[in-house]
Amino acid sequence: MKKLLKLVICIISSVLVAYLISGSCATFFANQARRDQEYNIKKANHSLPPYQYGSKAYVKGEVPEYIFEKHGFAVRFPEKPKVANYTGTVQYEFGAETEKVATYNIFVGTQVGPLLTNEAIKAELEGCLQGRIKTFGDTGKLVNSQEVLFLDHRALDYEYTKEVEGFKSYFKGVHFVVGKMSYTISVTCIEETKPSAYQKYHDFVRSFRLTKSYP
Repeated sequence: MKKLLKLVICIISSVLVAYLISGSCATFFANQARRDQEYNIKKANHSLPPYQYGSKAYVKGEVPEYIFEKHGFAVRFPEKPKVANYTGTVQYEFGAETEKVATYNIFVGTQVGPLLTNEAIKAELEGCLQGRIKTFGDTGKLVNSQEVLFLDHRALDYEYTKEVEGFKSYFKGVHFVVGKMSYTISVTCIEETKPSAYQKYHDFVRSFRLTKSYP
């Protein structure tokens, strides 16, 4: 009876060990596959041109930095933003009170899961831009767009316009994805103030930094 009990215990132990080993192997190969995907994405990303306005930190002592740890970023602007929550998206709007002809925005969205292929990332970037343009119907017109490298992440640098009753508005921005999070940094202005608004937008983008990454 004791021999039989020992045999049963040995069999159970062997099964448990085999299960743990197989589980560990599966986890190892899954992690390795993910590391390979991330490497391929980074390798492909470095073939992209660097974002023109994102290579240096914009630092001015008189411009305060606001840190938003919940959404993993920090940015500099003369005043605090207004925050609005929508389904799946949070909008940080800067300049709503003091800027009468331009507003500067950061939109933060959450993906269902991390995008692990360049094709998936590209589809998300282009889909987001097309969605924004289509919200204006036939008046929304793409001016230009280019894939770039922004803070070591594949991004889409874009500009489009809309026209309402003879007045043209401009939308300039950069959109990128980090893990499960998507970020859009943008400015909205009218044609008369485009030069000054775009310059301020460039400073705004330079000041943007990520405070953490997401899996």
